[in-house]
Amino acid sequence: MRCKDIKKEMPHYDAVRELQMTAFPPEESFSMEEILRLSESDHIEYKSFWKGEQLCGILFYNVGETMLYLFYLAVPAKVRSKGCGTQLIQWLIKMYSDKTVVGNIEPIGFNAENEDQRIRRFAFYEQNGFHKESFRLIDDSGIYDIISTGSVFDEKEYMRLIDELEFGFYNPSLQSL
Repeated sequence: MRCKDIKKEMPHYDAVRELQMTAFPPEESFSMEEILRLSESDHIEYKSFWKGEQLCGILFYNVGETMLYLFYLAVPAKVRSKGCGTQLIQWLIKMYSDKTVVGNIEPIGFNAENEDQRIRRFAFYEQNGFHKESFRLIDDSGIYDIISTGSVFDEKEYMRLIDELEFGFYNPSLQSL
């Protein structure tokens, strides 16, 4: 799989944009312009992955001192359940082997309409070395479980990485479980 930085002028930008805009609910998503602007930072990355001309997925993440915050991972519907998501996660873990990878997922057990999807999503991350932390993130769009590959969770760095993505306009809180 080939990795490319996502830029507006790249070939097949429309495929990346389409995936980004359809993979996440509007209340959980930045605009493409915001994502591209954020990715101009030295430590915020927006990557696409390709097999030939086929888009296999995208990653958007912020790299800190000891932690990497995975904001978005998306795989096109036509290549889901074919190992692409696992390849993206494993690439990230290998590329940043000195960092704990953290992210947020919708919690299980709230009788949500998409409960089955939430269960499958957690199972995917669990199979790829993640576990639930003893905190939840609460923000205007909802409540999220925090998942991590590490044995130590640095609350301050986690919140700093999120704040950098939001330019200080975001006011989430952590809830201990």
